[in-house]
Amino acid sequence: MVSREQAKKMKEKMTAEAAQSEKQQFERILKVQKAAASSENDRELADQHRRLNHNQDIRKQIADKTESVQRNRQEFLEEGQKIRFAKTLEKKRLDSIKQRKLAELQRAGVPEKYLAELNQKKMT
Repeated sequence: MVSREQAKKMKEKMTAEAAQSEKQQFERILKVQKAAASSENDRELADQHRRLNHNQDIRKQIADKTESVQRNRQEFLEEGQKIRFAKTLEKKRLDSIKQRKLAELQRAGVPEKYLAELNQKKMT
C-alpha cells in the first residue's frame, strides 16, 4: 500500500514536472514567435518609412523640375518681349531719323520724285 502510494505520488510528480516542462517550452516558443513578429513588424515599418521618404523625394524632384521648366519658359517669353520692345524702339528711332532726313532734304530743295522713293523705303 505504501509502495503504491509512493508510486502514485511519483507518477503525479512526474506528470507535474512534464506539464511544467511543456509549459516552459510553450512559453519559450511563444516568446520567440513574439520576438520574430516584433522584428518583422519593425522591418515592415522601416520599409514603409523608406518608401514614404523615397516617394516624397520623387515628388519633390518632379515639383522642382516642373518649376524649373516653368521658370525657363517665363524667362524665354520675357526675353522675347524685351527683343520685340528693343526692335520697336529701334524702328521708331530709324523712322524718326528718316523723317528728319526727309525734312532736311525738302528744305534743301531736293525734288519730290527723289524724296518719294526714300519715303517708300521701309525700316526693318
